[in-house]
Amino acid sequence: MSWVEGVPMSEILRVEKAQADYKEHILNPDIDEKTLEILYGQMAGILLELWKLGFDRIGSLRLDEAGKPSIEGPPLTRHLDELIRTSNVNNCTPTGVYHTSFDYIFSLLEMQKIHLERQRNSVFDAKDCREKYTCRHLMKTIALSFIRNNNGPFKLFSDDLRPENVLVDKDTLQITAVIDWEIYYAALSQFSEPIKTICMISHFSLAISTKQTYSCGFYSREREQEA
Repeated sequence: MSWVEGVPMSEILRVEKAQADYKEHILNPDIDEKTLEILYGQMAGILLELWKLGFDRIGSLRLDEAGKPSIEGPPLTRHLDELIRTSNVNNCTPTGVYHTSFDYIFSLLEMQKIHLERQRNSVFDAKDCREKYTCRHLMKTIALSFIRNNNGPFKLFSDDLRPENVLVDKDTLQITAVIDWEIYYAALSQFSEPIKTICMISHFSLAISTKQTYSCGFYSREREQEA
């Protein structure tokens, strides 16, 4: 393992804002536009480099017998890791690679359903349960119709590529390293497209946080999640 100089990009981008009962981090409203241009331009360059790689399967990168990167293991995402850790659904998580987009998305939808069934504190009351149950079935009805390039090529993607995991030189603002590569995997090409990334990944987000917004067309509410 090599030591790389630098500070997280998030330290340059954000400031702490005190609220009544908690603190949050926001984009520094006084940050120079030139700084944003330099940092965001480099992030765009990283995404474009990742886009150049194409794979014939969905899954995690491993080294083959010749020591070359190959898609051999099941996809590991940040949300899936959190789901296993907190929600008692580890025996239904992916066990291998996926050869089509359809199969992978269908497995994510199934995990959403199992998550609702098995995590005892995943609902607040009967109404909340009906809303979440309806939402999952609506997603199963419409999500598969948005798939294109069912057989690939699939692109290298991570839902953990964020400013906290990008190191930069504080003086020159040049990126020195991207860290935490263990949650990179070959995924649908739509996951790497900016607008669709926001729309699709948010629907498949399985992480349990202290504050969540649930919406599914007919319903929209923000609740405090019980610990």
